[in-house]
Amino acid sequence: NEYFTEPFASKIATFTPQVRKEYSKHMTKYSGKKTLVIGLENVLMLVSTIGESAYDEQIPIYLDNTVFLMQLFLKYRPYLLDFLTDLREKYEIILYSSLNISCVNPLVERMEKKKKIFEYVFTEDFCVFVNMS
Repeated sequence: NEYFTEPFASKIATFTPQVRKEYSKHMTKYSGKKTLVIGLENVLMLVSTIGESAYDEQIPIYLDNTVFLMQLFLKYRPYLLDFLTDLREKYEIILYSSLNISCVNPLVERMEKKKKIFEYVFTEDFCVFVNMS
């Protein structure tokens, strides 16, 4: 499928002006890697606001780093960071989440504590919904 073989950088012109401005400052020279878009919740980890089941980590979420919003409970997939590190060598990885950016940023910071993994992170805040009917 050609859609997945083109690098993300070549698709930037199709985004809204706000998204294009935000991500064009992070554009890097084309690395020759294929692009892989991977979902956060229920793919890389289970994210819940209820800590009933076993979880690996819990993190507080703040609005503008000041107002406490909620506590998130995280259950990582086994060998998650090893898997992502191996993928990073072969693919340009884009993370997508349906969560708000204020929830996703702390999760990404935790995963990228030792090494940058994701080339871009998109959340529902950056999506443009189009009625296709």
